[in-house]
Amino acid sequence: MALAVLLPACSAASPSNPAPSLPPVPTPTAKCSPTFVYDNVKDQGTALDVLDVETAYNGTANSAPFTLTSSHSHSVSIQASAQTITRFRAELDGGAVVVAPIPWDPVGYVAGQVIYNVLHQSNSSIQEQASVSAGSSITITIPPGAKGYGLYGIMMDVTQGDLSSEGCADLAQDIPETILAPTQYEWCVFTEGPDTFPEGGYGSSSCLVIGNQEGH
Repeated sequence: MALAVLLPACSAASPSNPAPSLPPVPTPTAKCSPTFVYDNVKDQGTALDVLDVETAYNGTANSAPFTLTSSHSHSVSIQASAQTITRFRAELDGGAVVVAPIPWDPVGYVAGQVIYNVLHQSNSSIQEQASVSAGSSITITIPPGAKGYGLYGIMMDVTQGDLSSEGCADLAQDIPETILAPTQYEWCVFTEGPDTFPEGGYGSSSCLVIGNQEGH
C-alpha cells in the first residue's frame, strides 16, 4: 500500500499577502582626496630635537678624554605643532639639562609629501624621516673636576607657513602652521665645572635646542 507524504503548502503572493521587499542597496560614497598646499614659508632656522642625554665626570687632576655613547633609538618624521617653536641654548639647572617638551604631531603621509617637496627645494638635507640609533658615540675632553654633557638627537629644520587643504568640505582647514622637518642626527657637547662655569652655578652651551614659548 502506498504511503502519502503531506508537505506544507506554499502560499503564492497575492494583493492581500504581498511578498516582502528587500532593503535598498546603499550607494557607495566616493572617498575625498584633499589637495594640500604649503606656502608663504618663512625659515626659522634649525635646532636639535634632543632624544638622549649622556654625561661623564672627570674626577682626576688632569684633563682627559671621555667617550659618550647614546642609549636610545628613535625615528622622527615631519611634524606639526600648534605652538610657536623657539630655539634656545641648552641650559643646566642643578646639573641637569633643561629641555622643554613640545606637543607636536606627525602630519599625514600626503601632507608630509607636499611639505617635503616644498622644503627640499631650498634645503636638500631635509628628509621625510630620520633616525637615531643606540650605540652612536663621541669622544670629548673634560677638564679636571668637570662634568661633560652630550645631547644626541635629530637636527630639525623649523619653518612657519600656511598649510591648507582643498577639496574636502569635512576636512579641517586650519592645520598647525609650525613645521619641523628632520635633517640628520647630531651630537652637541659641552662641559660644566670649575674651568667652564663657576662652581655651583648654572651655565648655557652653544647648543641650540627646540623649545616652545610656554615651556621656556
